[in-house]
Amino acid sequence: MKLGAKLALATVSVSAVGLVLSGVLEFVAVRERGRAMALERAAALVEASGASACEAAPGLFPFAPPPTDDWLFGDLEPLAPRPPGLDLVVLDDALRPASRRPSLPPLVLRAAREGDWAALGRRREVTVVPLPFGSATCAALAVVRHAPPEGPARALGPRSVLVLLAVLASALGVALPLVARLRRLTDAARLGRVRAVAGAHAHEGGDEVDELTRALAVRDDAIDAQVRELEASAATLREHLAHTAHDVLLPITVLKGHLLELERAVDPATDGALTLRRALFEAHYVESLVRDLNADARLRTDAIVRADLDLGELVDRVVARHAPIATRAEVELAHAVPEGACPFVGDVTLLEQMLSNLVHNAVRYGRAGGHVAVVLERGAAAYTLRVLDDNPGLDEAAIERMAAPGYRGDEARSRRPEGMGLGLPIVRGVVARHGGRLRLVRHEPEGLCAEVTLPRVAEPVDAA
Repeated sequence: MKLGAKLALATVSVSAVGLVLSGVLEFVAVRERGRAMALERAAALVEASGASACEAAPGLFPFAPPPTDDWLFGDLEPLAPRPPGLDLVVLDDALRPASRRPSLPPLVLRAAREGDWAALGRRREVTVVPLPFGSATCAALAVVRHAPPEGPARALGPRSVLVLLAVLASALGVALPLVARLRRLTDAARLGRVRAVAGAHAHEGGDEVDELTRALAVRDDAIDAQVRELEASAATLREHLAHTAHDVLLPITVLKGHLLELERAVDPATDGALTLRRALFEAHYVESLVRDLNADARLRTDAIVRADLDLGELVDRVVARHAPIATRAEVELAHAVPEGACPFVGDVTLLEQMLSNLVHNAVRYGRAGGHVAVVLERGAAAYTLRVLDDNPGLDEAAIERMAAPGYRGDEARSRRPEGMGLGLPIVRGVVARHGGRLRLVRHEPEGLCAEVTLPRVAEPVDAA
């Protein structure tokens, strides 16, 4: 439930409770005033009648005045007018009524005498007051009042309803602007525009909502400053990583050259040749990691340099670079490109690293006697680049998880547990930045097919 509805409901509930209490109090006050008036009337009638009238006719007292000395009407006892809604019954000292009308049960009379008022049915009340006559016949007077049938609800009246509506309107007049300000502040916080709201809607000597707005604006400023600081630190770190990776590649390349020279100088049948081949594999692996770090830093900093290139020549270079490693791993590496030029616009370094990662993974996790094929096809609107292998197949669930950042399959963990798992995520990032698409599917009867589709007119894609 929204805050406005809650405030309206709370206002109605409080007003209704107040209205009911007001009605009850008004009802009680009306009843008390009625009782007081009944006692006052009874006292006035008793005082006007006197003791002789009560002794002479207790059943009619005090509505029968004393006999007059008029010669014509002296033998008559005219009745005094009976007050509306009121019965008076004389009681003797044993609480026996002088008249049977109205019927007064003894228990009610005792309760009325000991207390204030007692209920006599639903609409009658009775109280017993002593008479000042000192007579056993006229010892007390039972005052029976016919209470009006109104209850607390009827005591409310139209004025109380108007009061309720006025209270509700006043409460809503205060609550609705407050709710509107809170909604405006919520929308501004969701959009990151709290400072604008704080500047446009600030009030001099404002209330708690203004204080909250200013506090959120200050907090937004602090968060923005922290974000800018973190972004600057991350950009500096990525730039440093890119430069460092570039600097490390040179000695690794020189090291690979020295290892190749040593391999040619050593008898292939000796243990030294085997050690050199393993060293070459490790050097190539380290080179791939450094190139992946460099590519990852460039992707994160959006340092992409687009230029005209030939995808066929790029495939030739990458395959030639991995041919020695494939030969030493006893994996046959072949490739096929279309005749003629395959022009494309993109970052040649990132594209080479993308294809190198695919070829390197296929060779690295292959088995002796296996095959890896790199095929480039030129379509009317896009190029399709496939890297196929016949390595031991992965299940469908593993293939779906392979492109996730940091994911490394069981085979990769067992062979190279020290790796970072950057290869395929970098492939996906490079392909996405060039407007392409990467698919990993099974290559029947076994193996993996990594398919990259690149549009012939590539549109740059933002890092976000």
